[in-house]
Amino acid sequence: MSGDILAEEDVDPRVNDELEILNVATDKINKLENELDQARCTFRQLLTDSTQQLNSIAKKIGKTIEKARPYYEAKKTAIKLQKETQQAAVNFQRATEIHRAARETISLAEQRLWSSEDKREFDSAWQEMLNHATQKVLEAEIAKERSEREHQQTRTSFVKAQQRVSTMERVLKTSISKSKTYFEVQAMLHIQLQHQKEIVEGLQHSISKWKLSYSTSLQNLETISDEIHVRRQAMKKPRDTAQGPDTEDGDMIYTGVDHTLQFSEDTDSGSGSECGLSEMGDSAYSDETNTAASSLEVLDPKNSSVDEGYVHSQSAVH
Repeated sequence: MSGDILAEEDVDPRVNDELEILNVATDKINKLENELDQARCTFRQLLTDSTQQLNSIAKKIGKTIEKARPYYEAKKTAIKLQKETQQAAVNFQRATEIHRAARETISLAEQRLWSSEDKREFDSAWQEMLNHATQKVLEAEIAKERSEREHQQTRTSFVKAQQRVSTMERVLKTSISKSKTYFEVQAMLHIQLQHQKEIVEGLQHSISKWKLSYSTSLQNLETISDEIHVRRQAMKKPRDTAQGPDTEDGDMIYTGVDHTLQFSEDTDSGSGSECGLSEMGDSAYSDETNTAASSLEVLDPKNSSVDEGYVHSQSAVH
């Protein structure tokens, strides 16, 4: 009976959509976690190989590495300051252009505001534009001054760093020459490790995104299940009222002798009107209960392909 009721009811299309999302998310999570394990393994192996390679070179070179290290660190600092100086120059140039454009705008607004023969004529739109342009000029001027100071500061720091590098290059010329191989290999390995680290972080971000999608889909299924339950409870009430009107005490209302006699005759004849109504109500309740149980089975991830695929990544999702 419950199977017939389920067949008559259309399955909410949102259920299939959300289950599909769960399946896709599960496959993606499993795949990405496998790739993440491999990426982490690659990173650890690369780190181990890099350490062994650098240690091997260090044994051959000896103490010259420590003597030359301050030079390479100063050189690295100088390169960083050079990039910051270049960026500060770009910011200053952009602020200067914005400031110039703002001044041109305010000049046009002033000309338009006082261009009429009657100087006393008031144009509210252009007056508002003039006020706005004036504010832009002030903001652009502040930004220009700030970017100019930053450019000067970074440029000064870069010049000092360059001078320090030049001085150390003269003093530590021999040690720098002997340890050059070590620091070149170190720089190359650092780039490789940084690249692999970015791969690991990218995979972690993708996994987090798909886990969020999985969690959201589960919440949507729970909401749909609640809606279906409420709707079926509402459909069940008319069947309950079909058993007949009840008094506040739950007793049958008898409106006359004829109805009582008819009721007695039905009872005596074995047709069982009261029993018949009770049986109908119990049958309807049973059918509705089975239908609700069937619906929960549809919505339960344990009965879908989601659980089978997600078992592999259960620890990561929770």
